[in-house]
Amino acid sequence: MVVCKKILVCLSLLLVCLLAGCGAPLLSDREIVRAVFFEKSASGVRAVMLLEGKNAEKPTPETVLAEGPSPMQALQQAEHRLQGDVFYGLMDLAVFTDAFSCEEIRTAGKELWDTLRPVPRIRTLLLDSEAAPTDWKQGTGELYEQITAGSKRAHFSSGLQQLFVQEKEYALPEWQGTGFGFVFLRQGREAVRYEAGLNAQLSAVLRRQSDRLDCRIPEQDLRLRANATVQCDAQPSGGAVLRLTLRDIKLSSGSAAAPEAESRQKLENTVQAAFMRIRADTAADGFDPLRLHSWTFALDGSRPDTAAARLELVLES
Repeated sequence: MVVCKKILVCLSLLLVCLLAGCGAPLLSDREIVRAVFFEKSASGVRAVMLLEGKNAEKPTPETVLAEGPSPMQALQQAEHRLQGDVFYGLMDLAVFTDAFSCEEIRTAGKELWDTLRPVPRIRTLLLDSEAAPTDWKQGTGELYEQITAGSKRAHFSSGLQQLFVQEKEYALPEWQGTGFGFVFLRQGREAVRYEAGLNAQLSAVLRRQSDRLDCRIPEQDLRLRANATVQCDAQPSGGAVLRLTLRDIKLSSGSAAAPEAESRQKLENTVQAAFMRIRADTAADGFDPLRLHSWTFALDGSRPDTAAARLELVLES
């Protein structure tokens, strides 16, 4: 019995050492990567690595830039410019400018996943080229803070695994300087982009990549804030019904005298119009932009036509 207890104690100590990284450099001695940005350059791809500052009193982030033929090769060049071992365990952001294609981002994302093994909560985003810093050395830290703050407000889900859920397409939020737009990327086709606002947020909700609408609707002089859920039902006719339910609705109008019923009718008309535009913009043979196939196939084995889908809007208090 005593021998067994000693063995258990030794095994426990060994496990603790392995989890703590015994034999490896201390975390404080490593180069801790918080985010990686990629943009096209004259020689291929530029990788911008944002590192956690090492000054305990005032930890100012550090930035390392390097170029290479591909995103991963550029990132490896950036690693070679560092003195200590690189640690990706706290990395929570990978960003690609809008110059990259669907295929390029997916390939780079898979290499990131396979090679670096970042934490599952890593966010993957697009960046409007016009919102990129003119000087990455000086502006990367501020950009990271802006994106982080914007992500908390927007409630977008954009984990790295989003790139691999569907074979030929995916969708990502795009930081546009003051807010998030939303982009559908499809293999062999031009991307469909929406600027920050209702179309972008509704697109994310319909793909189950967000659970909130929080935007202004200037054409109706409305301000909307609501929690959102969506369900899908296949129809005998071959189409599908997306049931969008808005809860905890906070709807205000620029016209203080506007009746609530009138404002809600304006909201319903506007959401339906936005859905019709998204459906028209993204529908194409062989693609499933709203992920209807995976949903309805699990229910009854059907694969409804995205172009025939319709939206049913439910407004709760």
